[in-house]
Amino acid sequence: MRASKQNFINPAGAGLIEGVWDDPRLRAVHICLYAAIAHHCGKANQNQIRISRRILMRSARIRSIATYHSCIKELAHYGHIDYQPSYHPLRASRIALTGRDNGSSNQKINGQENTDQSF
Repeated sequence: MRASKQNFINPAGAGLIEGVWDDPRLRAVHICLYAAIAHHCGKANQNQIRISRRILMRSARIRSIATYHSCIKELAHYGHIDYQPSYHPLRASRIALTGRDNGSSNQKINGQENTDQSF
């Protein structure tokens, strides 16, 4: 199956995937979950989706509910997504790709803020 160019367009704007990829706080499971969210946003052609935990876990290949909840809360805390959980079993949670990054580039080193962004 050939991949079309449209499959690689990020509906939330350029740079979001790179922001997640370059964040040193994130592990592979965070990136898999973010990629699953971006995939479903792309299918819906929107930056915001309503989706169940079960579907996202299957898409991201996450088996543990605890791991899923930990990762999604951390993605929201770090500013990569906006997450509004639904505590109702039949209603899906709302997740939006934000493109914000709360602090990955301004980390404190030896008590001083490091804003050096050179590579």
